[in-house]
Amino acid sequence: MTRHIVGVRNLKYKNRLINRGILQMTTTSLGLEILAAQKQTNINRGFLQMTRLGEKIGYWVLQKRFRKVNRDKSVQNFDIATKAVIVFDTMLPGCFPPVREFVKYLKKKAISTFVLGYVSEKEIPQEMLLWPDIEFLTRKEVNWYGAPKGEIADRYFGKRPDMLFVISFTENLTVEYLTRLSEAKFKIGCFKEEENDLDLMINPANKDCEVGYFLEQVKHYINMLNPSK
Repeated sequence: MTRHIVGVRNLKYKNRLINRGILQMTTTSLGLEILAAQKQTNINRGFLQMTRLGEKIGYWVLQKRFRKVNRDKSVQNFDIATKAVIVFDTMLPGCFPPVREFVKYLKKKAISTFVLGYVSEKEIPQEMLLWPDIEFLTRKEVNWYGAPKGEIADRYFGKRPDMLFVISFTENLTVEYLTRLSEAKFKIGCFKEEENDLDLMINPANKDCEVGYFLEQVKHYINMLNPSK
C-alpha cells in the first residue's frame, strides 16, 4: 500500500516537472517570437526612416535640378501642337483603355505622341506587355532617392514636346521628376495644392479622379483655348 502511494506521488512529481518543462519551453518560444517581432519592427522602422530620408534628399535634388530647366512656355491646343508626351501612373485603376483612346484622339489631330507609364515595381507585369506602343519605366530605372535613370529616362528627357499630359492623382516623387524636369512648352495635369510646374490644372469638381473622366475634361478645356500662332 505504501509503495503504491509513493509511486503515485512520484508520478505526480514527474508530471509537475514535465508541465514545468513545457511551460518553460512555451515561455521561451513566446519570448523568441516577441524578440523576432521586435527585430522586424526595428527593421521596418529603419526602412521607413531610410525611405523618408531618401524622399527628402530626392526632393532637394529635384529642386536643385529644376532651377536649371529652361523651357519655352507657351499655351498650346490641339490645333497648333504637333508633339505630345503622356506620363501616367500604371497603378491607376482601369487606366490603359482611356489612355490608349486619348492617344488615338491625338493622332487624329496629327499630333505625334510618346507614352510613358511608370510602374512602381521592379518588373513590368505580364499584362502590361500587351501594350507595345507604351514605354515603361520601372523601379529598376529609378535610383534610391526616386530620380529616373537609364536609357528610357534619357529618351524621355531628350524630348521637347509641345504638350505634356501628366496622369497621376497622388503624390509620387518619380512622377514629379518626370513632370518638373520635362522641357515641354505646356504641361497639363490634375489639380493639386502643392507647389508644381503645371501650366493647366484640371479640377475634377469633387468627383473622384478617374482616368477616363479626367481625359474628357482635358479635351474639353484644351479645346476652349485659343492661343495665337
